Amino acid sequence: HNMSCRVLRQWARNGETSRNFRYVVYVNNNNLLNKRQKHAQDLILEIIQQYAAIQELTVWVKCLDYLLEEESDTDAEREKQFCKDMLATDSKSELIRMWDERPDGVLDLPDAEGEKQPLKSSEKEIHDVIEMIRNSKGLDDADAKSQIEPGLVAALSRFNRAWRLDKFLANQTHIFEKASDIEAGGISKLQAQFFLQARAAYASLDATEGSAPTIAVHILPEKISSSALDNIRKYMAATRIPLSKLVEESGKTVRQDRYTMQLISLGTARGKGGHQWQKLDDEKSGGMDIIDHMPLDIDRLLAHDPGPFFGLKLMLGSVDPDIDRSSKRKDRNFALYGENCTRLTMEEMEKC
Repeated sequence: HNMSCRVLRQWARNGETSRNFRYVVYVNNNNLLNKRQKHAQDLILEIIQQYAAIQELTVWVKCLDYLLEEESDTDAEREKQFCKDMLATDSKSELIRMWDERPDGVLDLPDAEGEKQPLKSSEKEIHDVIEMIRNSKGLDDADAKSQIEPGLVAALSRFNRAWRLDKFLANQTHIFEKASDIEAGGISKLQAQFFLQARAAYASLDATEGSAPTIAVHILPEKISSSALDNIRKYMAATRIPLSKLVEESGKTVRQDRYTMQLISLGTARGKGGHQWQKLDDEKSGGMDIIDHMPLDIDRLLAHDPGPFFGLKLMLGSVDPDIDRSSKRKDRNFALYGENCTRLTMEEMEKC
């Protein structure tokens, strides 16, 4: 068997469950990833496209660095520009003034019923941060800016661009050579990403009517600041409410798959295996487990390409407990990495 057959055939035979799910991959084009991690991200996207082609999946790519072109809706365009203007402001007093004087209809606060929701809206998040800034006399301009960035990036998410993965790969160089549309730090964008994920997961888990089960794949740095991780954990904690209800209805051992997340941390053999992301994975178990962590040694990945088990772990590890457990086995058929560097393609697999 050629290498494409040895690696991709297992996915072709055992990955049919993926046809039940909608896939969204979140990528980064900012200072969160170093050059080598970005190469690994590119390789992961290429291999996901091979998996998608084999199982006839449509995979979407989202990136919080880029926004849609000008909106035809003037109110929406005004809101987008307001958020961008606030992100471009470096003065604490100017942030407060702009928020207090924002135009009618821009980032309106939720009504009394909305205030009771377990997860804040972006508007409420920004409002609360502004009030904290207003009342914190010792907070300087830089601190104020760092506090407000994640909420503003989250508010801009409704204007974020999304691409089909095949189209994205065909145009990636053109897309990524453009400067980011959002003037915020990479770590602020990452926190906003999980703030949005918590809301999306909560909405799916709490819905009375069915929606397409979604697997959100996040390509991440191996390590982030402890404070950013604490914020992410707080966001995700709110999903416990609808999860508990679903688990009570269907049983503790049935893993809920309405909305799950696959975290891929890009590390090396010298690192700690993405232990921070593993904490998120370990916080829930049984039916409550909607997060799976896949730590990668990018040196091995770039040198040897993916192995036979890479696709099953990446695409189904968050929804299939058997696959999740099997990733710890040492058998050759469960290897995450290949044996040499060969471009894997469905065409090569089918020739074998």
